[in-house]
Amino acid sequence: ILGRLHAADADLARVHVFERTPGEAFLRSPGHLNRLEDAVSRTGARYVVLDPIMSFLDGSVNIASDQSVRAALAPLADLAARHHCVIQMVRHLNKGSGKNPLYRGLYSIGFIASCRVSWLVACDPYLPKRYVLTQPKNNLDTPQPNLSYAIESAESGVARTAWRGVAACSNDELLTGMPTRLRMRMRAQEFL
Repeated sequence: ILGRLHAADADLARVHVFERTPGEAFLRSPGHLNRLEDAVSRTGARYVVLDPIMSFLDGSVNIASDQSVRAALAPLADLAARHHCVIQMVRHLNKGSGKNPLYRGLYSIGFIASCRVSWLVACDPYLPKRYVLTQPKNNLDTPQPNLSYAIESAESGVARTAWRGVAACSNDELLTGMPTRLRMRMRAQEFL
């Protein structure tokens, strides 16, 4: 992570990684929320990333239950409000084939329902080695345009994000992939 931040010209003096001491229990929410709050207070963090969110949940949280998930995430929202910071939770997609990104995340809908803004990253169905960042949910503003990017090597050899502008594909196309006929044509072009 630090190598990628450096390649993106981030100010590493403003980046803090939560580290536990040997023998200390892993950070779990909501049971160990006081430890996260101490770290946010100490560092003055304005942007907190929990990646993946499943690694930070107490074993008592029923991740398939909307009510249980919302109860576990509400204290995180309270912490964010108290410290005027943003908490980003990373969650992976399920293996389903649905087109609605709000229902494609693993486990309970409570994860996405608790958020004010959600982002989806997927492979661009039309351009190889391109990815798209899209916003399926935004309760605070109008949705932002889908953005295209590629992963490139920086001079240091570390991967970095290279933004390519607005992407032409829709959220439905991102989740269903390239139409079969177009996929076959592109494979033929690559072969030739």
